[in-house]
Amino acid sequence: MTARKQPRRRPEHDPDRNARIRRGGDPETGRTPVWGLRRMDMDGAWGWRRVESERWWNRILPVLQNFESMTWAELMSGSGGRSAGTNNHPVPVGGLSRKARKRLGELRQDDLDELFSLRIAGKERVYGIRDGRTFHLLWYDPNHDVYPVKGR
Repeated sequence: MTARKQPRRRPEHDPDRNARIRRGGDPETGRTPVWGLRRMDMDGAWGWRRVESERWWNRILPVLQNFESMTWAELMSGSGGRSAGTNNHPVPVGGLSRKARKRLGELRQDDLDELFSLRIAGKERVYGIRDGRTFHLLWYDPNHDVYPVKGR
């Protein structure tokens, strides 16, 4: 007779999680990201079909794999670039380019308040929808056109 597997039980009390919730913080910031692929825009101006294979395998994927070793809090605190602002951050949909807002409408994602931007390198960004610890990849933007910054 084989032993029955018992479901894993969640710890009854996680003081760190409760403290984050009491402070009004996102309880997922202490967790590592996971990737959602179902919402990827394959065909738009920033669609994933436009990404060359070499760029995906040698540039984008390694950065995303590196991000998996970081918590959301670490990702959001990373800074650098010309303005020394945060590299990875939410962006309000109202600040997106007109073309990006139109594409969100075509994708029936125009009810969103914000997208999340992950910096790959230089101007290169991956935009997506953050839902808790899950980052749903949406667009690859090699030229920072989705969320244009004045003075660039």
